[in-house]
Amino acid sequence: MKKSGVCLAALAVFALWTAQAPADGESRPAKPGEKAFYANIYKVFEKACPPAPQGWREDYRDQPFLTDSVGIGAEFSPLTAVYSLRFQDDVTKRAADVKMLDAGGKVMNAHLENAARDALMKKMEAIAAEMGAAAQSGNIAGMQARQQEMEDVQTKLAKIQEANDQELNTAVSPHLAKDVTLDILIRANVFSEEFYEVAPEALDPVGGFPACRHREGRQEGTVWEEGMTYVFLGNWLPPETSEDVTRVRSVSRAGAPHTEVQTLVVSVKGEAKRARAALEAMDWAALKGLLGKEPR
Repeated sequence: MKKSGVCLAALAVFALWTAQAPADGESRPAKPGEKAFYANIYKVFEKACPPAPQGWREDYRDQPFLTDSVGIGAEFSPLTAVYSLRFQDDVTKRAADVKMLDAGGKVMNAHLENAARDALMKKMEAIAAEMGAAAQSGNIAGMQARQQEMEDVQTKLAKIQEANDQELNTAVSPHLAKDVTLDILIRANVFSEEFYEVAPEALDPVGGFPACRHREGRQEGTVWEEGMTYVFLGNWLPPETSEDVTRVRSVSRAGAPHTEVQTLVVSVKGEAKRARAALEAMDWAALKGLLGKEPR
């Protein structure tokens, strides 16, 4: 799922804001039941989260979203809530980063001077000057010819850069920081989840709820991206795959109060075994207790 390069905390805040705010940005005072929804759900989310792994520290934790106002029309769809938490192994990460930066720096320094690249850059400057002259004289054919030359040079430069990037990626690969972060995300009243490129792998249930794993750890440029494990609470339909997208959906219950929790999606981005351990340490009874109820 191509969300991994995005900061989960920022994504969580944005998702919550867009879900509850109307297009024109107008709001109204929150009703008692709506205030209770947020106060109760964040209390449970915080209680349900696991402790940090031994030797790790808590790097980030969402502050509860307690509000006195909601968007106009919020009562016409289920209220959403998002909570995120990150743990990090600073010692291992710092040691890996030092080695990675050293290996990457050697490659980058070796490419500070590149005769072929420098010659192409000078050629681009000359072509740009010729294009300007052709434009001033109204020589359309000359401009088009120079444009084609410019594109040819850019293609050659791109190939040089691609080779440099590959060399850099290969050099830093043995030193990338792996299994040093755990990103936990809990979302309420989410009714669809999409998995791109690779279909998720079904796992044994966690806390009695269906679970799956989407992609494993992999190198993305000079960064190691961990895979994600998901757990679904509520009434979810079987996955559907179309082309390169697998979708999991839940249907909102007709007539349900907008302050009722109908679904929960818990995801952990991290090394597979560590993600599983974190999920198994969560308070699933507390999370399950949210389903099908209005806060009081």
